Amino acid sequence: MSCGGAMTTFRLLDAIVGWERGRGPHDSQWLTGFHDPAGVTLAPLHAGEFGGISPWLPPPWLAPGCGRCEWFLAASDGPGKPPRRGRLLRLSDCACAWEPVWPDDCTPLPSADITAVASDGRRLAVADRSSGTILLFADGGDRVVARITCAEVTAMAFAPGRMLLAAVRHTPHLLRFDVAGAPLEAFLPALPDGVEAARLGIGRDGTVWVASPGVVCGTYKLWHAREGDAAFLAGTLAELAASMAQSALVDDAANGFCISRTDTDGSTISCCYGRGGEPLPPGGVVPASPAYQAQGQLLTAAIDSGIPRCVWHRVRIEADIPVGTSVSVAVSTADEPGTDAGGTSAAPWARFPAGVPHAVDWQECAAGALDFLIQQPPGRYLYVRLRLQSTNQTATPHVRRLRIDFPRVTSLDQLPAIYRGNADAADFTERFLALFDASIADLDAAIDRAPALLDAGGVPDDVLPWLGSFLGLALDPAWSPARSRAILQAIPQLYRQRGTLAGLKLAFRLVFDLEPAIEELAPARPWAALGRQSRTGSFRLFGRDRSRAIIGRSTIGATTIKSYGDPAADPFDAVAHRFQVLVPPVAGRSTLSLPRVQALVDSQKPAHTVASVRMGGGGFLVGTAAAVGIDTAFTPLPVPILGRAGNIRLNRMSVLRHRRGARLPTVWPSACNL
Repeated sequence: MSCGGAMTTFRLLDAIVGWERGRGPHDSQWLTGFHDPAGVTLAPLHAGEFGGISPWLPPPWLAPGCGRCEWFLAASDGPGKPPRRGRLLRLSDCACAWEPVWPDDCTPLPSADITAVASDGRRLAVADRSSGTILLFADGGDRVVARITCAEVTAMAFAPGRMLLAAVRHTPHLLRFDVAGAPLEAFLPALPDGVEAARLGIGRDGTVWVASPGVVCGTYKLWHAREGDAAFLAGTLAELAASMAQSALVDDAANGFCISRTDTDGSTISCCYGRGGEPLPPGGVVPASPAYQAQGQLLTAAIDSGIPRCVWHRVRIEADIPVGTSVSVAVSTADEPGTDAGGTSAAPWARFPAGVPHAVDWQECAAGALDFLIQQPPGRYLYVRLRLQSTNQTATPHVRRLRIDFPRVTSLDQLPAIYRGNADAADFTERFLALFDASIADLDAAIDRAPALLDAGGVPDDVLPWLGSFLGLALDPAWSPARSRAILQAIPQLYRQRGTLAGLKLAFRLVFDLEPAIEELAPARPWAALGRQSRTGSFRLFGRDRSRAIIGRSTIGATTIKSYGDPAADPFDAVAHRFQVLVPPVAGRSTLSLPRVQALVDSQKPAHTVASVRMGGGGFLVGTAAAVGIDTAFTPLPVPILGRAGNIRLNRMSVLRHRRGARLPTVWPSACNL
């Protein structure tokens, strides 16, 4: 599909191939992640310290309640001031106004100094420093259920199993209490030496996360542990985000915090409040302390094309650029590799060297551009300068790869030579056609990647239902992603064998992990005809008067009136195109039900056939209709019930017993048979 004249060569700069960093002391400044496939990022201000943890670990004076709309706030008069005594506020019904949890004349904490709040939707825990207690409330604060003596609580969180975890100042172990306030044994290791828990949270998988203050104000060190671990381990912000659900808290600062809301028109807005619950205007919350460097730069060594007077073509950038950050790339060419930096960078990059070429020789890409054409003089060597910037220093870009195409190959090579007669016109035409060549190349790349969409082993779990619908298969929501992938990968074989015994057995193995017994009734029909080859007593003769109604011979109500077919063919048509699926009993398989099995059989059998399903496990049967492995489970007899809706009729083979409480003996005496 591409119109280019020849195959282009390209050079990759990434963690796998390498970033071609120079060997000077200033070739890489305030950047990290050169060996990380996730990409190059701005360096953290301090190793192992993170900002922006509020959506997962709120401050101890703020706790989410039921859903995303309810919050509890220990009100304060402002930064550096103690919490307002007895003031616990609640935000509910997705409104933008806080209300007291208890009236002023009826508060359980009249002189409280609240240091930490925790809630799991129904229960509420409030730590009071003035009285040295933790109060447990039920029904969202309406009823006190327990009072725990515990001073200097710094953070609290509710754990699964109706437990409360509390961090106490200068105490290495997290304390654990039950719903009645009784202390429980510690189930986590001690915190590392010198670590004070400033924030506390429980992940979806039961992991306990602790945030301790970092060196820089507003940053934290993360620690995590689970029951049975030998020690708390240092964690990262990515691990925290993967373990815990994100709340509606956007950010918190010394003077307030912001909570995201869904507006009436469906858009997302942020409501900002001060520490006392008073509304703040947009931008009124002081941003959190920086977590990343403000700027970072990479200067590459001379990238050799191996082509004298090479015309470099194109640069493509693969990056994630959050709001408030930017990525810029500059290039410059040279015929000989240089060694000395020329010139200085302009503001705001004055403290960073410009690079080996002179400062005026660099070609900067447009702001926000991730794909640009190199417009530099021909040269064998290319220098690349990568700059990352963050305005608020709370987020960082991730640059995964740079791709450099050379030499310049466009569809101008397919046009007559007259279009290249004038150098200036040829240069313009080449750059003009490069725009269309780039679009066509993107289409070619999408076509090349199209088979990856049909790779059931490589697509994300969310794509599996779409892939199934594309292939004509409706995936059962009860199937695990691994089972869905196995079924999708086996679709070619299933379609080839559909309607056969092998195809039906394969479907059972994929869906239920078992091998059924399938009996075709036609080859095993019991009918026989009198003659020299038959023995009376070995076979049953087919009674035509029982197959269809015959005047003078058939019993009224016992036969079917048929107006089609040849009566002489009834012995052959009675069980033709019929088969039986015998499913062995499988213990502990709640998904193995008769409707699900019947639905699978109906979807895989030929349309002209009639299938019946019999599931084993109902008891030990003896006779020609019993199947070994299907009807050979030793189980108690069903409860006998007499009557029209019952399951027995009194005869010699009936066994009577009590409906409840009685057990049948292992061997029944003859007296039990009626």
